[in-house]
Amino acid sequence: MKFTLLQWLDVEALPKETPAVFPIEACEQHGGQLPLHTADILLEEIVGRTERRLAQRSVCPAIMAWKFAASFGFFPGTITAEPRLYLDLLLNDLECVLSHGFRRLILFNGHGGNIVSSVQAAFDLRRKHRHYSDMSMLSTACWKNAHPKNYRNDLAQPMEHACKWETSRLLAITYPRPAFCKTLLSRRQIAD
Repeated sequence: MKFTLLQWLDVEALPKETPAVFPIEACEQHGGQLPLHTADILLEEIVGRTERRLAQRSVCPAIMAWKFAASFGFFPGTITAEPRLYLDLLLNDLECVLSHGFRRLILFNGHGGNIVSSVQAAFDLRRKHRHYSDMSMLSTACWKNAHPKNYRNDLAQPMEHACKWETSRLLAITYPRPAFCKTLLSRRQIAD
């Protein structure tokens, strides 16, 4: 369930043990072949599939509008916040949900540059609210749990930034939009 699609009375009525999943990603370059919002698209797909599978057993605040992509900040189109500001904004969002009684919080990362921030946010929140004996705070990443069952040998490599695997995943979920795929496949700089 997405917070943004619920009314406040619906959120208030949710069982407080419902996990709140916070998707976090970045707006940055993804080689010459992928759009800036690749991490958004991929993470939104994973979160959407998870929501369908879990039905009403988890709640998802909107994908964070705040981005951290400092390592690619020099590429045009990158949207990034300073590290301290990003951490403060992330903690603020977590505190808001915590203040509504939810105690099972999950930072679900879709961008390698967020690893330090998400782990730090989880640590800071646990330390600040250690008086909550029922609180569970987890920081994980979508690629940590991704183990494709049947993949081609030339894709049998660890996922990296703008790699074949990331490009293939984006093509797979955007295939119903042929114009997008045609543009994507016509790019000359396909990542190795």
